[in-house]
Amino acid sequence: NIFIAINLKTRLPIENPVEVVLKEKKIVRISEHTALLSKDNREYLISDSAAPIKDKNGNIQGVILVFSDITDKYYAEEALKRSEERLQLTLECTNIGVWDWDIVHDKWYASPSFYSMLGYKAEVEASDKDIWNQRIHPEDRQLAKKVIKEALIGKEESYQYEARMLHRNGTYRWHNVFGYIIDRDSTGYATRLVGIRIDITEKKLSEISLKESEKFFTAIFEQAIVGVAEIDTDTGRFLNVNKKYADIVGYSVEEMLELDFLKITHPQDLEIDLQFMKQLKSNEIREFCMDKRYFHKDGGIRWVNLSVTPLWRLGQKPDKHIAIVQDITEKKLAEENIQNVQRTLSTLISNLQGLAYRCKNDKKWTMEFMSEGIKELSGYSAEDFVENKTLSYNDVIHPEDTEYVFNEVQKAVRNRKHFTLTYRIIDSSEREKWVLEKGLPIFSSEGDLLSIEGFITDITERKMAELEISRLLEEKEIILKEVHHRVKNNMMAIHSLLSIHANISDNPKTYEILQDAARRIHSMASLYDKLFHSSNFTDMSLQDYLKPLI
Repeated sequence: NIFIAINLKTRLPIENPVEVVLKEKKIVRISEHTALLSKDNREYLISDSAAPIKDKNGNIQGVILVFSDITDKYYAEEALKRSEERLQLTLECTNIGVWDWDIVHDKWYASPSFYSMLGYKAEVEASDKDIWNQRIHPEDRQLAKKVIKEALIGKEESYQYEARMLHRNGTYRWHNVFGYIIDRDSTGYATRLVGIRIDITEKKLSEISLKESEKFFTAIFEQAIVGVAEIDTDTGRFLNVNKKYADIVGYSVEEMLELDFLKITHPQDLEIDLQFMKQLKSNEIREFCMDKRYFHKDGGIRWVNLSVTPLWRLGQKPDKHIAIVQDITEKKLAEENIQNVQRTLSTLISNLQGLAYRCKNDKKWTMEFMSEGIKELSGYSAEDFVENKTLSYNDVIHPEDTEYVFNEVQKAVRNRKHFTLTYRIIDSSEREKWVLEKGLPIFSSEGDLLSIEGFITDITERKMAELEISRLLEEKEIILKEVHHRVKNNMMAIHSLLSIHANISDNPKTYEILQDAARRIHSMASLYDKLFHSSNFTDMSLQDYLKPLI
């Protein structure tokens, strides 16, 4: 009851040391982490012992307690221990190993992380440095030996190298090693060396990957089939240009680096280009493409397709951008030629009395293209028919002719031949018109039907004239038949009268005259009948017809 001592960890009173001595009859030491409580409840860390007091016969007469105040020492050691734990945790988290080499005794001491960062079990005792030397990649071993040797003999006070270290799993990890000389002997040779080992595998792999990417980019940059340039965004000056870019505008790479894109851009395209660049620098857009013209060194014009991408990130100050250009001069010239041909063709078609078309082979004759001649023919615009926007072409074909038109076109498709059709349409004013259509089925190289193409013209006036002629010919035929009938009957009547008078005449001469007249009338009637029934006067033999009359 003289003092109260507790265990700092359990906060429970310790066993009375006096009683322990009396029971065990020997010197006892108080366990670690023991605190003595004062009257004012302050704690004092103690490291004490208790010993028995014996008489000459060995009987215990009392107990001596020796108290040593180790409060400051204890907390200092605890602080150091926590600091070491924090250091070790930091080393583990950052993949850093610490080592200490006693060169005199050739002993190697290292932190647990020194081992664990390579998958090995931490060694408590000193380890042989030669084991670790063997774990250095063979290609890096010579460099490591060289820099360490120079530090040991006094050429350097520290050293640094990067090397690959063998992991327990059989792979290699990149380490950055730093060594520092702590002591030297009288000859200047190092006696103690300390250092750290940092795992830089991810960083090294990133650097290797970056170098490979740069190498790959350089190869693409130099060998690309398009022009590539790095350009100063503020000045427009070319900072880096590949040969293809320089070739497009006729300059050497060195000459290009003395130019800016403003000087070689056509004035009519420069304003649009600069407007895009303004939007790019204000982050309104992140890229843009446009067709523009460059001035070639020879004074000519080169058309290019330009694509621009910034090299700065959002929030950063605009500094550089990448420009990629593709020479499209030939394409532009071809487009201009096509446009000229199309204008010529359009003018030609517009001046023709009719319309050109291209349609699908379906029941509606869905139009893909139709010239404006359809307006004059049907009263509808070409736009009304294309893709059946307002009506289909089949809608204007006369109902009595739709089946005929479809069947004839299908026959031409099957036979892969031209077709010529005459049929009726109904225009927007409900008037009936006659048209002549000439068309051709179009096939791909694989034999698939692509479309029907052709030309349609108005033949209403011609058709009406033909119908009128047919009507007149029919009327004429009727009249001719009637005239023929009457003339033939009258001539036969005359023939009969002459024959009768000849037969009743007593005068031979009169009889002969009347019979001759009757024969001539009969021959004329026969000639007239033959002429009437002849289909072709050009093949008629006049001698055959005149012979009976002579």
